[in-house]
Amino acid sequence: MPSQAGGEAVAPVAAQPVDRTVRLLRLAQSALALAGGGLVAISLFVSWWALTFSYPASGGTMSGTIHFFPGGSAQAVINGAWTSLPYASIETSVESLYGMVEVAAITIGVAAAVTAVFAALAATSVKNGSWTSLLAGGFNLAALIGALLLVGLFPIAAPQSLPNGPVIYGGCRPGNSPCTSFYGSFSANGTSQSWGPEAGWYLAIGALALLVIAVSVWFVSVRRTSGAETGDESR
Repeated sequence: MPSQAGGEAVAPVAAQPVDRTVRLLRLAQSALALAGGGLVAISLFVSWWALTFSYPASGGTMSGTIHFFPGGSAQAVINGAWTSLPYASIETSVESLYGMVEVAAITIGVAAAVTAVFAALAATSVKNGSWTSLLAGGFNLAALIGALLLVGLFPIAAPQSLPNGPVIYGGCRPGNSPCTSFYGSFSANGTSQSWGPEAGWYLAIGALALLVIAVSVWFVSVRRTSGAETGDESR
């Protein structure tokens, strides 16, 4: 870099071309975000939580499994027959929860897809400093935060959304019950229950992990481009 001594002007630092490593990092971020968004999208079509039950009823035993899906209804197998069980018939809080899960998953999936698009565009940029890379990082962080909240809050909200009164799945009670814990089992007086997370929640965890890695890759690419701009890539 020219010195300012003797009145000599300082030449501006030209934008550095993107090196191969940065391009690969940005493509990796795009692929990871796309994969994370794909897992969230798949989670919309599978059960997030399930409750298996059996209890005495008039004329015999009532038994089955309720699979809680995002949206407006669960899918249940009751005494061997499949049926759709609207959440409104269980409790409005259940309906609200799985409606919010659906909206959250769609929002996270869209943010992850947008991340993938901007990261891929950044990989084709001719300059290290790319506004598309900044947007990719911003949407990636938004998707990550959304996934973290969804994965973290669902185990709290799922049991609390269930009504305490006697309903089709055998009801709840103080202590160990599907209204008080995210997973567990109970058996007494002819009533048995077991409950816990299903594929949808685990897919969301997988998406969260991929989005964390994607953000980490983005930070590495930003540090590398910053080093290239200042002529110190080891920083």
